[in-house]
Parts: sequence; C-alpha cells; structure tokens
Amino acid sequence: MRSTRLLSALAAATALTVSTAPARADIVDFVAGAIASQAYNHFVRNRAANQAPAASTESSKSPGVSRARQSNPSSDRAMIPATEEGRAVQEALNFFGFDAGTVDGRIGPQSREAISAYQDFMGYPSDGELDATERGHLVEAFERAQAGDLSAGQAASDDMEARVMLKEPGASQGTRMAAGDHPAGLQQASLRQSPSANEIVSLARPPAAGTTLVNLFAPPPAVGASLASHCADTSLLTATNGFSSGAASNGAAALSEQFCLARAYAIRDGADLAAGIGVPADRIAASCAAYGEEMRPHVAALTREGRDEVLEGVGDLVRGTGIAAPDLAATATVCLSEGYRTDDMGVALGSALILASLDQDAYGELMGHHLALGFGVPAAPERATEWYEAGLSAAEDGRAVFAPGQPERTGLIRKAVASLPTGREPAQSGSVLLPVLLPLQ
Repeated sequence: MRSTRLLSALAAATALTVSTAPARADIVDFVAGAIASQAYNHFVRNRAANQAPAASTESSKSPGVSRARQSNPSSDRAMIPATEEGRAVQEALNFFGFDAGTVDGRIGPQSREAISAYQDFMGYPSDGELDATERGHLVEAFERAQAGDLSAGQAASDDMEARVMLKEPGASQGTRMAAGDHPAGLQQASLRQSPSANEIVSLARPPAAGTTLVNLFAPPPAVGASLASHCADTSLLTATNGFSSGAASNGAAALSEQFCLARAYAIRDGADLAAGIGVPADRIAASCAAYGEEMRPHVAALTREGRDEVLEGVGDLVRGTGIAAPDLAATATVCLSEGYRTDDMGVALGSALILASLDQDAYGELMGHHLALGFGVPAAPERATEWYEAGLSAAEDGRAVFAPGQPERTGLIRKAVASLPTGREPAQSGSVLLPVLLPLQ
C-alpha cells in the first residue's frame, strides 16, 4: 500500500520532528504535531497580510521575491563583526540595485535580504547566504563594471542595465548544489546569456544513441529543464520590457512571468512557515525528498489523466496516511517551497498536488503552468486548461494564494492560455461551481 511506503519513507528521513515532542507512532510528528498545526493556522489567518507586497521589504521590480524579516538594527547590528569581505559584498549589492544599506562590512538582516534578492535574480537558491561561487561572481561582475567606467550613479539610474552585467559571460558563475540534493542528484544549470526580448530560450534535444547527425532545431527536453534558470531569464526580460499586457501576442512569455511570480510566492510562504517550526534544513530536505519519491506516479499521471482522476488517486494516498489535514497541508507548503528552491520539480509538483487534493484549489494554477510550459512533466497544454480553470476560479472566489494584491493576474492568464495550442480559454468565474473554503482551524 502506497500510504504504508510513505510512512516508512518519512520515518527513515527522520521527519520534521522537534526533540522535545513526545514520541508518537503516527506521522503527525512529521510536522511536530501541535506546533506545526498552530503554526499553520496562524499562517492561514495571516496569509493575506504576509503576501501583500510591502515597499519596505520587497523590490517593486520583483514582487513576492524577497521575504520580509523582522529585525532590531539598533540592538543587533553592533553585535555583527565588520569584515572587508562584507564591505565588498555590500558595495557590489548596492551597485547592482540590491539594497544592502550602509556599507559598513556588517552582514545583517538588510544585507541578507539584498543577498536573497541577488540569488533569486541569478536563479540560485535564495537563502541569504553566499557561497564562494556566488560571492565571487558578484564581486567579479562589480569589478568588471568599475573597469568599464560604469559609475555607481549610472547603475543607480538604471538597475537593470547594470544587472545585465551579472548575466554576461566572462565571470565564473559555475553551479551550486542546492541544499538537500544528493551527490548524484539534480544540479542547478549554469545560467545562460540573457535572450533577446520575448524569446524563450531552450537547448536542442541531444542525439539518440547511434545517430550521427544533430538536429539543432529539435524541440527541447523540457522535463529536465531548470525552472530556476528559466525564471532568472524571465525576470531579466520582464524587468527590461515590463509585464506582458498583450498576452495574445506571446502567451508563453506571459505565462512564464506569472509562473515565476507564483513560484516566488510559494518559496517565500514555505520558508516563512518552516522558520516558525524551527526544524533543521537537512531534515526538511530529506523528508521532502521522500514526499517527492512517493508522489512520482501521481506526477506522471498528470499527462495521462484528467484533473479529477489525478486528484482521486492523490486523495486515496492522503487519506491512507492518517495525517491530520492541517499538518499535511503545512508539510506540503514547506515541501513546495523546498522543491522550487532546490529546483526539484518532482518535490514541487508532488507537494502542489497534495495541497490541491486538500481542497486548496488555487494551487491548481501551478499544475497548469507545469503542463503548459513543460517543467517537471512533458508539455501538455490540453491537460493544463482544467487545472487553470480550478486555480483561477478559486483565486477569483477570494482564495488566491499567489499575489492576492494583483487580481488582474487571472484575466492575463486566461488570455495567455487561450493562445496555447488548445485554443480554449478557461471558464470565467461563476461558470464552475466550487465551494468557498474557510481557513483550517
């Protein structure tokens, strides 16, 4: 029975337990029992407030990317040692428009927010901690800009013009193994030079065994594509050209913008919830990997079966675990964030399916994006439409989970979906009868 294997896998992964919690035989310990449930209920009640864009904590050019963090600068900053390395990082961040505040060599909360924004822009895991590769690329790009006589004043006048230098080849961008990856696991792809306006970049399919000729125009192997890298490219195009208003002219580009925006919100929401539970990152990574493995057949079913059939299968698995709905939803929210942060599409899609099976229909938008654009599953626009219908209808009914302050998103997505090969626009709100769900208590 799949639920039994799920319990075993999660137990082996040590689950998301708290050392002071009493031993329990069931999997509710996966989210630290009552602690996780309370955290989830608090999260649901304050979702709108947490997701509303705030000018003081989020960049207006990248809505939903940076997480708001509370800090006490006056009492904490004096405790942070100043270093020359920190000064160089702050100076480079400020130059490229990632506001690190005063250049004093102390890497505090504001500097870490700037680091997170830089990491998200580059497609790195957005954890606020620079590894040697990320730091080296940032500082080298800054030095190249200085050598090219691009002044700080010029950079400040056009952040995106300066940030293009971060995408240019010539510095050691390299790759970074995301937290929770196995040694032979998925590694984030190296970032490519930014494409021209409205261009969706893809790599040609490698030749099959025994083939002597290469077709440079073959369709891309989208299942293995890096969403983090794609969103970095999309972010650059969006900041340069503005958000798409004429979705019919380039529906794929418009959907990419909205997909990456939803991904950013999902990463932030799960990270905020995980921080409240206080579980070590390695335990989260191991436990979420177990979820991704167990959900693999249901993710594969997305291209073969309709939405109702897929959710029926996921629902059977969910009911078989015996996990309380609030705990399972909280866990799936954390693992959705982990999947997108580490570029593990199996974990992300599996977690989104669990949330959708728990009557959180707005998460259906994610399955629509994955199927429409081909990340984690082969592209299947004809299967994407019904997932979009459920997700957008839930958002229009007041249950939005992504960018709730931007109600115009649903109309933009509908127009973009109508331009896909299926040619069928998702139904307007009201034509599909869906229950209005109350927050879980």
